[in-house]
Amino acid sequence: MSTARDAAIDVARGLAIIGIVLGHVERGLIRAGLLDGSLPGIATLDRVLYLVHLPVFALLAGLFVARGVERDGAARYLRARLVLFAWLYLLWSLLQGLVTVALSSLVNRPRSPVEVLELWVPKDQFWFLGWLIVATTIAALVLPWRGGARRVVGLVIAIGSLGFWGLGWSVVGGSGLALTGFYLVGCLVGSRGLQRVLGRLGPVRALLAAALLSAVLAAVLGGATTAPTEGGSDRTLTSVALGVLASVLGTAATLALARALSRLGPLTRLLALLGERSLEIFLAHILATAGARIALQRFGVDDPTAQIVLGTAAGLAFPLALWWALTRLRLPWLFSAPRALTGVGRAGV
Repeated sequence: MSTARDAAIDVARGLAIIGIVLGHVERGLIRAGLLDGSLPGIATLDRVLYLVHLPVFALLAGLFVARGVERDGAARYLRARLVLFAWLYLLWSLLQGLVTVALSSLVNRPRSPVEVLELWVPKDQFWFLGWLIVATTIAALVLPWRGGARRVVGLVIAIGSLGFWGLGWSVVGGSGLALTGFYLVGCLVGSRGLQRVLGRLGPVRALLAAALLSAVLAAVLGGATTAPTEGGSDRTLTSVALGVLASVLGTAATLALARALSRLGPLTRLLALLGERSLEIFLAHILATAGARIALQRFGVDDPTAQIVLGTAAGLAFPLALWWALTRLRLPWLFSAPRALTGVGRAGV
C-alpha cells in the first residue's frame, strides 16, 4: 500500500468482509433463538448488509482481472483462478461440512454425511466460490476492458445479469448471478481507474459523499427492496429496481467511506489487513462465529449485543490467526491451491 488511494481499496474490502461476518453472526443468532429478527433495527441491519456487502465484494473482485489476464494471458489466468476456486470450494465444503456433522447436536443447521458429500449443492457461504467460477470465465472470455464490441458485450451481460436479481438455484454456479454486473463493472473500471476516481476526493469530501449517499439509501429503504441473492415470493419488479438502486448507492457509499478512512493510521492498517486477508476470513469465519456462539451459550452469555460483538470479533480474528499459523508452518493449502495444479502462485479473491 504505497499511497492512500491504494489503501482505500483494501479498506473497502475490509469493510465488506466485516459486513459479511456480521451478517452471518446476526442470522446465526436469529436461527438459534437468541435474537428477534422482527425488531425494526435488526431487520433494517439485515436488509442493508445483504443489499451492500456482496455487491461491494463483487465489484472489488473484478478490479484486478484485466491486469491479471493481460499479464498472464487469458488461458493461464483462467486456469489458475478456476483451479483455485474449485480447490477451495471442495476442500472447505468438506471441512466445514464434517465439522457440522460432528457437532450436529449444537449447530443451527445439522447435516448428514450424505448431505456433505452432495458437493454439487453449495452449502453456507461457499456458493460464492461457484459464482466466482462463472463470473471469472465470462470476464476472461469476453475481455470487456479491451473496448469495442467486447465492451458492448460485457455491458449487455452486466445489464442482463440484473434479470437474476433475487433469484438463485441450489447448484454450483447457480447462486449470485445478479452480482455478475458488479463484477464486470469492476473489470471495466480496473484498480487504477477506481484509484483515480477516489483520489479526486479528499477525506472530508469523501466522508460527506458517504453521508449523502447513505441518506439517499435510507430513503430508498423506505420501499420494499429485494437483495441480489434473495428474493422469494416477495420479489416484484419494483422491489428489484429499488434493490438494484440500493445496492449501487450502498456500494458507492462504502467506497467513499473507505476513501475517508484511508489515512487514519492504525485503523486504516487494521481495515486494510482485513481486506488483504478477506479470502481467508471468508472461508473460515463460519467455523469461528458458530463456535463462539456455542461457547458463549455454554458460559451463560445469551445477551445479543455481547454475542454480536464477540461473535464478529471471533469471525475476523480466528481466520487471521489460522492464516498466520499455517504460513509459519508452511502449510498453505487450506487457503491456496497447490502450484502444480494452478501453474502459478497464490491468487486471492
